[in-house]
Amino acid sequence: MLACGMAAGAVGQSAPPSKKGPDVLVIYSSGTPSVTISDAAMDALSSPTPAGVNVRTLAERLAAALAAKNRSVRVVPALEVATVEEILSAGVVVIGSPSCFGNVSWPIKKVIDELYGRIYQMKNKVKCPPHAAFSMAEIKPSAEAAIATIKNAVRDCNGAFGPTMIVLVKDSPEQITRRVGEFAAQIAAFKRE
Repeated sequence: MLACGMAAGAVGQSAPPSKKGPDVLVIYSSGTPSVTISDAAMDALSSPTPAGVNVRTLAERLAAALAAKNRSVRVVPALEVATVEEILSAGVVVIGSPSCFGNVSWPIKKVIDELYGRIYQMKNKVKCPPHAAFSMAEIKPSAEAAIATIKNAVRDCNGAFGPTMIVLVKDSPEQITRRVGEFAAQIAAFKRE
């Protein structure tokens, strides 16, 4: 069960979505790519990621692959998701996060606590769209732990959870391209019931 310190009055402020959103909403958090782990410019959101590849670039590549499959896609940084309606109106929601000490990044955690907390409180009145998730990390268990956090929040909100993708820092560009393509195909086939 979600443990969110939300006031009871917040529930009445959100209504079921009235407009159809994109086929796929990709919510992500990521910092700027870093060259090495010791790079002084690296921030807490980037985790150690190779130059040119981070969760933001994965989200953009995923959006391009989904658009090529004729899916409407909206890619949005986690801190720019402002309403529950943005989530509830999407056909499929994909959440991407770097693994931060075996968990999601703080912007994704904020979305879970605040927006999914509201969905949890409304779960008998609204239909949570199906979800997918991806994570980038140095080691697979860290990425799996981040995805597990997302999966638990979605399931607490009575949402279906589908495909996942893990990208490791050591993965080659070819491996990343192949994984993104496979993930996009799985998402394109994953639909709201």
